[in-house]
Amino acid sequence: MCSIELHCTLCPKNPKFSDVSHLLTHMSSKGHLAHRFKLQIRSQSEVEAKERLENFDFWYHKNNLDSLLSDRLATKEQKKGR
Repeated sequence: MCSIELHCTLCPKNPKFSDVSHLLTHMSSKGHLAHRFKLQIRSQSEVEAKERLENFDFWYHKNNLDSLLSDRLATKEQKKGR
């Protein structure tokens, strides 16, 4: 896997993280998801919001974060089953 930029460009404070685990925790948080939802709504009428969301989505897919989040969820579910 390539090196992932450990900061969230989607959230207003542009938080930085010390490792991938903390980044994934942030991306699953209510705060991050709320910012994403609001940006998606704004992107319907604001060019800047649309570009910001597109840039975030490109970074997200380029770094395979959907798979990392999926693996993390599966691991959590597996631990619950024990």
